[in-house]
Amino acid sequence: MIMKRSFFIIAVACMIISGGPILIHAEKNPHYEKGQQLFEEKKYDEAFAEYKQALTTEDPQEKKFILLDMASIHMNRKKYAEAAECYREALKYDPDYLYTNEMLGIVLYGGLGDHKAALAPLLKAEELKSSNGLVYFALACCYSLNNDRENAFHYLDLAILKIFRKAEYIASEDFNNIKSDSRYINLAANFGSIIEGDKYIYKAIESLAAADNETAMKSYLRAAELYSKALWEDSLNMDMLYSNMAMISFNMKNYENSIVYYEKLVSIRSRIYGEANNNTAAAYTGLGM
Repeated sequence: MIMKRSFFIIAVACMIISGGPILIHAEKNPHYEKGQQLFEEKKYDEAFAEYKQALTTEDPQEKKFILLDMASIHMNRKKYAEAAECYREALKYDPDYLYTNEMLGIVLYGGLGDHKAALAPLLKAEELKSSNGLVYFALACCYSLNNDRENAFHYLDLAILKIFRKAEYIASEDFNNIKSDSRYINLAANFGSIIEGDKYIYKAIESLAAADNETAMKSYLRAAELYSKALWEDSLNMDMLYSNMAMISFNMKNYENSIVYYEKLVSIRSRIYGEANNNTAAAYTGLGM
């Protein structure tokens, strides 16, 4: 049975954008301008009619943005199947447009509950360097539903790295296949420590901007302590913290501590990426400085 994930699709509302007013000029396509005005006024039936007329344009980029606006109307009406069809059609004109891939994947997963179909556009969004935490959270859910726990944890980790902080979503039934894993149990019980750790990361960034390495280091140490309560050993989030701590220690000429953190980086990256990888090689380079 396909289950809609209303808790998730609500969070997607903030992602809905109005397509391409900068690229589609009124004199070239007046129906589009009229549709935009009606869309802003929430007169969706009339806006949709204008967009359909605007869609007669021969310009593929214009077609893409018009289809995205039509999809937005369907999203506002909770017509997720129709929205997905508009996103698919838009991808025909620009298959590498990040926003379209993000929205198609999230709507397929969150709106239509089709986690298998959602994987391809979500993975394409990752390939296109999406910075949207919802994309990686949705991937984690999809892999959990596929009973692929290692990928589920990998993408949960990435979602957190991309500042996904919806603690209540961690309890989703979509994680039932991984809830017996100690990594999930620990994360669910201590997710608040990540949010608390964020405060110290922001303090560290402020201290670095003020060239106060010592205070920055203390803040990163506290952040690492808090993050480690919730996360597992080969976490990309811990990698991020250790990387910063290694560089600060080196800049402070505390080479002994710098070596300790670079050793942690080598250990994490060897497990995540393998030995023959540029990320692991960079950690080894730091270790040898």
